[in-house]
Amino acid sequence: MVYQGLAKVKMAKLQTLRRDFENLKMKESQIVDTFMVSVMGLINQMKSHGEDISNRRVVEKILRILPSKFDSLVVPIEETKDLDTYIVDELQASLISHEHQLRRSNGDSIENAFKT
Repeated sequence: MVYQGLAKVKMAKLQTLRRDFENLKMKESQIVDTFMVSVMGLINQMKSHGEDISNRRVVEKILRILPSKFDSLVVPIEETKDLDTYIVDELQASLISHEHQLRRSNGDSIENAFKT
C-alpha cells in the first residue's frame, strides 16, 4: 500500500514536470546560459521520475520557444540539421554564439548613436 502511494506521488510530480515542460518559454531578456540550465534541470527531473524524453523532442521544444531575436538562427538549423542527431549541447553553443553576435551588434549601434 505504501508503494502505491509513492507511485501516485511520483506520477503526480511527473505530470507537474510535463506541464512545466509544455509551458516553457524563454523570455526576451533571459540569457541563453541561464535559460538552458533551467531547461536541462527540468529535463533531468523528468528523466529521474521515469519520463523517456528524446533529445530530438528537447531540441525541437527549445527551437519553438526561443524569442524572435533567434529566428535568423532557428530556420537554418531546422532546414540543415538532422534533428535526430543534433544534440542539445550543439544547439546551446549556437545560441550562445548568436547571442554574443547580437550583443556586439547592439553595442555598435549604441556606440554609433553616441557618436552622432
